[in-house]
Amino acid sequence: MNYWIFDRIDTPQGFPLRGLIDKVLELLGNKVSFRIFSAWGHGEKIFELDHKTNEYEWVDIPPEILLPLSEGVEEWFYDLVMEIRNSEQSIICGIHDSSMMFIEGEAETVEIIILQYSNIEPYSRSKLESDVEKRGV
Repeated sequence: MNYWIFDRIDTPQGFPLRGLIDKVLELLGNKVSFRIFSAWGHGEKIFELDHKTNEYEWVDIPPEILLPLSEGVEEWFYDLVMEIRNSEQSIICGIHDSSMMFIEGEAETVEIIILQYSNIEPYSRSKLESDVEKRGV
């Protein structure tokens, strides 16, 4: 199940990415890994992620680095494709081109997550698959 999320907040990033991640963690638990496939935005740590994801297919990142970045205040994402995975399932989510957030995953989990948003729209093509095609990875 895939959804665009158009809800906004008043931060330089403009999107409640931290809230989205927190809800995923609430459902998947704290024993998860974070894998970044692409990242672009404002700030030194995000610039480093951008550079690494251009060099490698993905970058694993610890929560103590990702969670503060996801708040979008000191540094912020314009575009982000990441996977949050536990031993049973994974959620692909992030920000698309400073326009909206997105989430992809098992229908049961995604349907619970999107309940906290008021402006959503389903889509069919995987954001991760289309980004991988563009990058030729």
